[in-house]
Amino acid sequence: MHSENTPMNKFTTACVIRRSKVLIVFTAALFGLVTLVNNVTDYAAYADYIGRIISMSNTEGNDSRRYRAIHSTMFHHRFYWAIISLDDHLHSQLPGGSLFALSKSRCTT
Repeated sequence: MHSENTPMNKFTTACVIRRSKVLIVFTAALFGLVTLVNNVTDYAAYADYIGRIISMSNTEGNDSRRYRAIHSTMFHHRFYWAIISLDDHLHSQLPGGSLFALSKSRCTT
């Protein structure tokens, strides 16, 4: 039997939903970390891919649209680092936010 002073586990529907939302956000943070590691470790392949997209090297038959192509390899690398930085910045906020939300949940465990 439980006495008056012993807290019981109260898993209400709202508590389960709140914790599942935190788990989803934390999973997104984990995915962001895996993506960051992948982008940095396989940098050459992805930088080459981004470079081909920006330089429009695979655009055949649409020569009238090639005026938009940027052929500077320096720009390709800087653009790719901007993508990595933005991705890192956005995903670095998720673990702290999910832990903050978990600490503010009123669920007793």
